This record gives sequence, C-alpha cells and structure tokens, in this order.
Amino acid sequence: MNIPDLKETTFTSFLEYIYGHEVELYERLAIELFELADKWSLMSLLQECERFLIENLSVANFFEMSVLAEKFWTSKLMNAVVEFGLKNLEELEKREDFFQVPQCVLVRTVFKVRPQFN
Repeated sequence: MNIPDLKETTFTSFLEYIYGHEVELYERLAIELFELADKWSLMSLLQECERFLIENLSVANFFEMSVLAEKFWTSKLMNAVVEFGLKNLEELEKREDFFQVPQCVLVRTVFKVRPQFN
C-alpha cells in the first residue's frame, strides 16, 4: 500500500496504536502521528501526541510547535506554546527563527505580556 507523504515507520506506528493502543513516541514520530491522527479523527492518539509534544516543548522546537499549533488549532497545544513563549521570550527573541513564528502565536504572546489598560 502506498500512501503519499507518509513514512512507513509512521504508518506502522499508527497501526500498532490502533491495534494495541500503545506507541513509543519521540518528537518526530509524535508530530507525524499527530497529523495522521487529525486526518483520520483518532482523538485518543491525537491527545496522546499532543500531551507528549507539550511535555517536550523547548526553545529548540518552539518554532515547529507553534506552526503545528496554528495549523491544527488545538487549544491545549496553542495555550502551551503561548505560555512557553511568555516564560522564555527573552531567549526565544535571540533565535533567528523567532520572527517566523506564526502571527497568531506572536499576537497572543505579545498581548499576554503587555499590561491591560482600563
């Protein structure tokens, strides 16, 4: 079976999850399975991947996680990305890819940082 844009290891892990409800996640696999679970509406796998990605959010993967949060618009991942951005803003601003972060993430982060006016 040939499915475009799908790695064999990702598909194998997807099937293992469907039949055994377990999968050993690492960052790249979690991203790929997250996208596949969204496509096939497999909510339990989507939530497991989302939880893994949130727990492993870092300065190094912030850009990729923010793109993923925007693309799939999951509130948990988006909120985690924004909160992480707030806590690590100084370090993130030093990175070359910081201003390539999706606009919706930057706006949410900036408006949380600024004091609200009455």
